[in-house]
Amino acid sequence: MNKIIVMRNTLRTMVASSALLATLVGGAAYAQVDISSINGTTGPWSENKSIWDIDHDIDIDITNDSEIKNDQDIDAETGRNEVEHNTSVSDFTTGDIDGDIYVSNELGGSDFIVSGSDLGFGDVSIDLANGCTGPNSENENIVDIDNDIDLDFRNYVTIHNDLDADLNTGDNEVEHNTVVGDFSTGDIDFSATTENRVNNNLGNLDLGNLVGGNEVSGEMRNTLTGPNSENKNLLDIENDIDLDVTNHTTIHNDTDIDANTGNNEIENNTCVGDISTGSVSIDVSTMNIAN
Repeated sequence: MNKIIVMRNTLRTMVASSALLATLVGGAAYAQVDISSINGTTGPWSENKSIWDIDHDIDIDITNDSEIKNDQDIDAETGRNEVEHNTSVSDFTTGDIDGDIYVSNELGGSDFIVSGSDLGFGDVSIDLANGCTGPNSENENIVDIDNDIDLDFRNYVTIHNDLDADLNTGDNEVEHNTVVGDFSTGDIDFSATTENRVNNNLGNLDLGNLVGGNEVSGEMRNTLTGPNSENKNLLDIENDIDLDVTNHTTIHNDTDIDANTGNNEIENNTCVGDISTGSVSIDVSTMNIAN
């Protein structure tokens, strides 16, 4: 009796975790905006105001939530044979078990690309002036520019790998026989490889263009202002960029291998030949890479 069990199991799991490619081009905000505000030839005791309020707000919120479960239960057996109550038994050998398990989990990150012109301020030109204002007049030019960019990236990864292997060529019973030839149990050669690769990084994040190179030019002047007049040119620029990246990776690897070529019962026989149990070779490899 000679049975050979050969296992080849390759499991690959590849997940592109919401690979985001965002490209903003061609005048996304402010590009080539000209502001000209002039209070000229105003009357006595007059109140003149020119107000510009420009708000630019970008809010990007990306959440990647990935969960992978690999559950493998292997039961391979050539043993547990019963050879009993025979007059003559020839050579007896149980089969070999040859197993190879390979599990690969690969998860990629997100790409966020900002290019072109631009997400703020690009090519803004400002000209503010108060000229030839009347006596006792109040003249104001006010420009308020707010650029607010909020980027939130959250990556949650959970991987469960569970391997339970029961490999047996032994547990044989040879009893109450008159003549038994050579008796041997099969070899066990088993390997299990688990690879987890998690990349939570932002593959391409260009923050340089988020401020558009700060190409803001301004000219402010007061000329020929009247007696006792109040003349103001106000320019207020605020640029706020918030980047929040959260990565949370949990990996569970549970490998349980039970290999047996022995635990045989050979008893109450008159004549038995050579007895040998098989060899056991187990190779377990686990690699986790997370960044």
